[in-house]
Amino acid sequence: MPPTSRRREPKLSKKGAERRQEIVEAAFRSFARGGFRTATMAEIAADVGLTEPGLLHYFPSKGALLLAVLQERQSRDEAMMAAQRAVGLSYVDAFLENLRNNAKDPALTQLFTVLTAESVTEGHPAQEWFLQRYRRSIGNAAEELGRAFDVDHLPEGITAETVARWLNAMADGMRLQWLLEPHAVDRVEAVEQFATLLFQVLPLAEPESGAVAAREAGPE
Repeated sequence: MPPTSRRREPKLSKKGAERRQEIVEAAFRSFARGGFRTATMAEIAADVGLTEPGLLHYFPSKGALLLAVLQERQSRDEAMMAAQRAVGLSYVDAFLENLRNNAKDPALTQLFTVLTAESVTEGHPAQEWFLQRYRRSIGNAAEELGRAFDVDHLPEGITAETVARWLNAMADGMRLQWLLEPHAVDRVEAVEQFATLLFQVLPLAEPESGAVAAREAGPE
């Protein structure tokens, strides 16, 4: 289920679906260049050879188009994560593999970073989307890590959710540093080192307790 509820969209023909995808990709390029505030519907429409009224036939507002772009990225990430878990990767390994795949598309990563930062401003149309995304991401991570660590013997005040927030915060912070200095910073390596440290320092669950998500030595 997506982070926010969306109205039911009319079923499109194959040609209409292809055109809709072209618009989403054009919006992605426009938002990546200057963020949501700077991009215009007229610019996006021109990019795909439509008039602005023609574009509004597919997306009634710039906010609706932004959510479609975000959901496209979310769907890709979720499908990739599911495929990695299906072949036996642990949660942490799959998390790191997602970061590696995202590093292959700096423009997409830049877009997500810009929009995440913009969404903290009052009235931003994607604020609720990002809020729900973070809640779900932290919740999923906490559930997985709760099986990896011995939660009853974590240091006082630290829970599986705490560790999940650390891991996500590390990935977010290193994403920004990597975008600013891609030749000096290795985001994946830094997050992997941090995850390894967590698995070395925090108490691990016993194998028989169902800690299927853990690797005793941390990420490889």
